[in-house]
Amino acid sequence: MRYDRLAKSKQKKYKDAKPYVKHHQIKIGNKVLLKQKQSKSHPPYSPEPYEVVGVNGHQITAVREDRTITRDAQKWKKVEIRNKPDYSIENQQSSLVTNEVGQEDETTAWNQAEAQMPESPEINEDPESTSDTTSQAIVDQNLETGNNHLRGNERISQRSNKGKPPTRLGIDD
Repeated sequence: MRYDRLAKSKQKKYKDAKPYVKHHQIKIGNKVLLKQKQSKSHPPYSPEPYEVVGVNGHQITAVREDRTITRDAQKWKKVEIRNKPDYSIENQQSSLVTNEVGQEDETTAWNQAEAQMPESPEINEDPESTSDTTSQAIVDQNLETGNNHLRGNERISQRSNKGKPPTRLGIDD
């Protein structure tokens, strides 16, 4: 018995001298997660937190609903449970603008935003507009010279038949 106690104290001394050995920071009332076997479908810790009800050295006792578990401190991970901020309320408050009377009015904000926007130029309904003919002339010139050109998302090369009428057996007339 005496030699057993002496041997265990010697082993503890060597083990405690290791650099990775440290005391746990888990106290009664903390929220903790229990370590579980990790797989593709299971995370390393169970997602539902426990509440610590007892600490005896490295033995931690925790409760979740009606289940009480006692495990070593290495099996527990201390977590801080935070409340998620509600950004929808902040966004709603920042989008409202106060009008002259002092009341918040969403239509006033829209009217002010429309007043600050520049007027859009008139759209030419003529199908033979100058910008279309200019861009088509550039495409035609690039096709004649053999340069590759990007038109929209299409890549047009010299060998491409896109935009040309079909030919008989691939031979140009």
